[in-house]
This record gives sequence, structure tokens and C-alpha cells, in this order.
Amino acid sequence: MRALKILLVTSALGVVAWWLFSALPRDAAATGPAPATPVTRSATVASARPAEDAVQPARSGESPARRVADERAAPSLAQFRVQLEAVVRELAGPARTNAIDEIGREVARANPAWAAGLAAGLEDFHSRYLFLRAVGEAAAERDPAAAAAWAAELAEPALRDNICNAVAMKWAETDTPAVIEWALALSEPSARAKAIEGVTWTWAQRDPKAVYEWAVGLPDRELREEVLVKTAKMLAVQNPPQALQWALQFPEGPQRDQALHYTVFQWATQDLGAAVSWTARVPPSDAKASSEVAIARSWSAQEAQGATTWAAAITDPATQALALKTTLQKWAEADPAPAAHWIVQRGATPANEEIFRSVTAALVERNPAVAAQWLQGVTHPAWRQAGERILAERPATPPVKRPSTG
Repeated sequence: MRALKILLVTSALGVVAWWLFSALPRDAAATGPAPATPVTRSATVASARPAEDAVQPARSGESPARRVADERAAPSLAQFRVQLEAVVRELAGPARTNAIDEIGREVARANPAWAAGLAAGLEDFHSRYLFLRAVGEAAAERDPAAAAAWAAELAEPALRDNICNAVAMKWAETDTPAVIEWALALSEPSARAKAIEGVTWTWAQRDPKAVYEWAVGLPDRELREEVLVKTAKMLAVQNPPQALQWALQFPEGPQRDQALHYTVFQWATQDLGAAVSWTARVPPSDAKASSEVAIARSWSAQEAQGATTWAAAITDPATQALALKTTLQKWAEADPAPAAHWIVQRGATPANEEIFRSVTAALVERNPAVAAQWLQGVTHPAWRQAGERILAERPATPPVKRPSTG
């Protein structure tokens, strides 16, 4: 009898223990309390979970059970703010970028209306851009029209334009006609231009011919030419020969030359010999000049001395001077004295002196120490004196550059 009582008590305790264990959250039951960890990309986002539920907007296509589960898992506005502050304070480089991106996507899932206020607490432009881009892209996956309307209302113009671009790229993956209609209706010209750029980027990956046929039918000449040139640039990154055929369809003019320049630049980066060979067959024209300068720019980034020797053989004097200003500057940045000796040896002509002055001014602005070494290699007395005056007259502080969204 006593043994039976012991058995019953033991069984009851086992049932209670099983019930308590099963009532715990799955992660806690499996692993116990999580140890304290430093801030990381995932830990920052997952570290704070709400003590109370936040009211969330209804999202179409989601079951009530899924929506309630998402809402219970999402941090509150205050917790998102704490997370962002921790990321900015404790992380740097790719880890910071990834963490900001992940928090932005969590905010889009929780409540995109919080995004602008959270971004305002980030001091630097690039962090605000990364955060809002993540919010916009994630929101566009759920409701692209709502995400687009939100992006167009952002107060900071540069951010508004770039987020419109990001949302348009994402929306164009699923509904190109709808996003085109939205982009063309934007009242701010800069936002409209960036949104259309985003549309054409995504669209051109699938069907560049359709993009061209649409673009040439745009009634606004300025917008039409801008779309054509930007599409040529985008194609050039992926397939320069295809982009070249695209650019050659343009009517003669600055837009065609600009499209050719960017296309040949990318082509020379990928296949220098093919780009040089094609350009050599082009008859003398603005298109040829633009292509030669593009090769000089691309080649000088790879091997500036060889690019300088090639640029010196360009037959058109104005194009030759423009190309040499680029290649010689790159050479001088890598090896100042030999580059200076080379330009002096070409002779004291007005054209060569102008090239020398231009390169000197560029070196002084970018790196005064390199400019001083460059001048030490200049044996022509008048040129050296002119260069020393340029160096002495340099601004006390360098110009401030606007943060990039790259």
C-alpha cells in the first residue's frame, strides 16, 4: 500500500513538472537563460522584446493568427530606438550596416509609420539612408503602393529621392505598369527622376528592348533623354557590347556621347583591348572623342603610365589634352617624379603647360605632399615656379563633400 502511494505521488509530480516545462517558451525550455552577449547584428535586433503589445496596422493577405504572432514578437517603438542607438554607438563597418538593415526590416514589419521618427535620431546621412532604404524595401514587399506613398512623403529631400528609388526598384519586380504610373505622377522632379531610374534599373534586367521602346515614347524630351542615358549606364555594367548597341541608337548629341562614354568606360574595364580596337575604327567625331576619354579614364585606373603613353597618341588635340590630364594625374599620384619628368620632356608648349597646371592643381587639392614631390621632378624653371605658387595658394581646409549613399 505504501509503495502504491509513493508511486502515485511520484507520477503526479512528474505531470506537474511536464506541464511547467511545456509552458515555458521553446527557446528557454531548450537552452535555459541566455548569457549576456556583446552587441552583434542579430543580437541587437533580437535583444529587446516588448513587455506590452503595440497596436499594428492590418496587413492584407495575412491570417489573424499570423498577424497576432508577428505583433507579439515585434519590439516597441522605444525598444527600436534603443536598438538603433546601441548599433550606432557600438558597431562599425559592415556589422553596423547589416544591423541597421535588419532593424529597418523589423520596423517595416512592426509599423512603418515609426521609421521617419527613428531615422531622425540618426546623426549621419548614410545611416539614415541605410535604415530608411531597408524599411522601404521590406514594406514594398508587403504593400508596394503604401510603401511608395510613404517614401514620397519623407521630409528630407535627398532621403526621399533615394528611398523612392529603392521602393521603385522593388515594386518593379512585380508590377511595372503600376510603378511607372506612380513614378510619373510624382510632383517633385528629383523624386520622379530617381523613381524612374529605379523602375528602369529593374526593368532593364528583364527586357532592355521594352525599356527603350517605352522611353522613346515619353513626351518630355528631357525625361526621355535622361531615361535613355541612365539605362545605357546600367546596361554597361552588365553587358557593355549590348549597351553599346543601345547607345548607338540614340540621335547624335550630348546624350548619345554621354551614353557612349559610360559604356566604353565599363567595356575598357572589362576588356581593354576590345574597347581600344572598337574606338580606333570610329570615324573622327564627338562620339570618338568621348570614347577615347573614357578609355583613358578606365585604363589609368589600371595602369596609368601605359594609359598616358596611349593618350599621347590621340590625334585630336583637345581630346588628347583632356585624356592626358586624367592619365597623368593618376600616374603622378602613384609615382610623382617620373610623371613630372615625362610631361617636361614633351616640350614647353602652351598645350603641355596647360596639362601641367591642371595636373598640379588636382594634386594640390587631393594630396599636397604628393604635389610637392611632383614639383621636385619638374626641371623647367618657369613651370616649377608656377606649380609652387599653386601649392602655396591652396585652401587652408579641404572642401567638404556631401555624404554618399553608395
